[in-house]
Amino acid sequence: MHKIALEWVEEGRNRSQAFSFDKPNEPPIRIGRDESQCDVIVKDPAKTVSGLHVEIFFDLAKHTFYLRNLTKNRDKPNPAWVNGQKVVGEDAALSRRAMIQLGKITLTANVTSDAPEDAPVHGLKCHVCGHVSPQASLSLVCQWCGTSLASAPTAVYFPDEKP
Repeated sequence: MHKIALEWVEEGRNRSQAFSFDKPNEPPIRIGRDESQCDVIVKDPAKTVSGLHVEIFFDLAKHTFYLRNLTKNRDKPNPAWVNGQKVVGEDAALSRRAMIQLGKITLTANVTSDAPEDAPVHGLKCHVCGHVSPQASLSLVCQWCGTSLASAPTAVYFPDEKP
């Protein structure tokens, strides 16, 4: 079973909601201000959070939770941030304790999973700095030095090893 707990402060009070994903094709968790469209309702009097801002879904094949910005197709998208990285067009993988910023609201996502810890991890190895970018957080460039990973070799390692 795969679980995610969201925690945030709203009007000076600690709030939290937890969700479990144990079947394929579970519906995503929708987050925003609109009570009619969202599973997690964020009260934001300043309206820096969109009515339907983001959704969190679980990719069963990758054993990973992702955040998708649902405002990305608007004329002026309302960005979300995951661990300091701007999220507009691409989905962002959520780490075990991810910080999500929606407008002026910060949520902490605590992720737990029954995925086998000894399963090998695949990624791309940068030919310049040697770092391995795990598949779950892969982008077109190395997150350490900015080199293109278009022709990078595949690397396989185990989670308890340093890639």
